[in-house]
Amino acid sequence: MPAKKLYRKPAQLERKQTKRAVSFMMCQTNFQVRCKVLRCAQPFDARFLLHALTDDQITAFFQNCKKASKAHDLLMVEYRTEKDRHRNKVTPKHYRNYLSAEEIEAKAKENGFSMIFLTEGTGFAKWLDDDAYAARQIFYRN
Repeated sequence: MPAKKLYRKPAQLERKQTKRAVSFMMCQTNFQVRCKVLRCAQPFDARFLLHALTDDQITAFFQNCKKASKAHDLLMVEYRTEKDRHRNKVTPKHYRNYLSAEEIEAKAKENGFSMIFLTEGTGFAKWLDDDAYAARQIFYRN
């Protein structure tokens, strides 16, 4: 009897399974459940981190993710986008690197990740009166 295949790329999952997996990924708890649904080895989560980094630091972040991950791992990121630049902020003024999904996808791709999910908008990262225009992306390590 052949060995059971432990990992499958998302493109090989049935549409119904992929939809279910994405809904699991978007919940804020239990990364291990998400991993089992997607059959990935390890999830990496960087919520509200990237926009606090300089462009050089973002490049180093993706290089480090490449070194720390292996095939079939997931990388989930959430960050403020360029559309958030002029929106109301509650916290005192500080450094924010407003990013675009395209530039983040390009940096991820350079380091062996493929984007499998993207959404942008408000309502993801509300805090007091601050409702950031944020992007969420999920990448799959090739």
